Amino acid sequence: MSNKAKEIVRDFYESDILKDKTVLERYFHPEMVLIWNSPIGLSIWHYDELVNFFDEVRRSYHDLRLEVSHLLADGNHVTIRYKYYVRPWKIQMRNWESPILLQFGRLRMEKYFGDIK
Repeated sequence: MSNKAKEIVRDFYESDILKDKTVLERYFHPEMVLIWNSPIGLSIWHYDELVNFFDEVRRSYHDLRLEVSHLLADGNHVTIRYKYYVRPWKIQMRNWESPILLQFGRLRMEKYFGDIK
């Protein structure tokens, strides 16, 4: 399962979530719960909150670029370390790029994907 789970996570993070609104429905179950430990504390989001978040990201940024530094799999867990860079919609700032998120996440794949082989 490790390699298949790793491929799914890689495919999601490499997708163009800003321009393709079907990404979330392809990769996330409607009953998913995202438990995220961020620098500002624990966040618990459900599917609709994730959709709303990315709708807001689409309104705010022209481009979203990802750098993955680590992608590891162990059984039914996948760990990824990444950094997002954004470019805002403002014309005068189109050549400006800024990192907005450095995250180290551990994903448990079995709940909604079942036995991935």
